[in-house]
Amino acid sequence: MLLSAAALGSSAAWASDIQCATTQQAAERVICDHAILNNEYDDIFAQQQALLRDGRLVAAQLVQWRQARNACVDVHCVDGVFAQWKTMARSLEAVAQAAAPIEMASDTAAAPVGPNPEAPPAPASQSETSSPASPTSEASLVHQGSAAGIALPQPVEASDATAPAVAVASAASAASDARRTTGMSAGLLLVLLVAVGAGVLFARRTRRGG
Repeated sequence: MLLSAAALGSSAAWASDIQCATTQQAAERVICDHAILNNEYDDIFAQQQALLRDGRLVAAQLVQWRQARNACVDVHCVDGVFAQWKTMARSLEAVAQAAAPIEMASDTAAAPVGPNPEAPPAPASQSETSSPASPTSEASLVHQGSAAGIALPQPVEASDATAPAVAVASAASAASDARRTTGMSAGLLLVLLVAVGAGVLFARRTRRGG
């Protein structure tokens, strides 16, 4: 059992960046000599590699954390460095979860609004294909407008249509009557002037003859 446990521990260590068989670094020796720390570091290493692949962890952050790990020389210090990593991992997960709804909202806002050009055309309804559109009569329009409570324009009566023509004819006859009256007045005035002139001439001749 001890040999199998040692084999499992060595295989787990080879899965990380620490080589327990050859390392002489103090912090790495502490991790390799304690199975609990060794198993815990295997989980931390796998988590770090996943965050690096996803782009949520920067290589400089990982280098800084490993420098703090390598500065340890006892179990207490290694436990503190592992606790710091767990806090750092939780913050990275929180940032990723907060950024996911923002990305979904931006994708939804950028999506085009309108009919899909690749969608097949919608079939025509039965009412559109059953019969051609029939012209609507004036009587049906009046009936529909009355039923809907809409005031429709009333047809123009014949008397209203002929009113302007009658007015024009009346004005023309009035103008012709006015011209006739003026002509008659001028004629009477001319006759009167001729009569007065004839009377004056007659009176002068009578005086000369006397």
